[in-house]
Amino acid sequence: MIRLQLRLSGHAEEIFNNLAKELKSSQKDLVLDALALLHFAAEQVRMGRKIGSYDPAAKEFTALTTTALESLAARTNAAQAKSPAAAATASR
Repeated sequence: MIRLQLRLSGHAEEIFNNLAKELKSSQKDLVLDALALLHFAAEQVRMGRKIGSYDPAAKEFTALTTTALESLAARTNAAQAKSPAAAATASR
């Protein structure tokens, strides 16, 4: 079991509290949901996919980027360039 203690301030604290209120979620459940979304995003990036939002009216895709996901994509791409079979293990 992992026990976390977060210290958020300023804008991050405001976002966290507003999301918990809007989603009617406990702080614990909000963190678990965020972890689930990041896990899904990382799996998709390992497969060479983009994560984002599509606006069908504007026919526009907005990609989600984070430092961690960009770093994972770079490592995955480098491993694939060396050996496609090694890509799956190198990116984990």
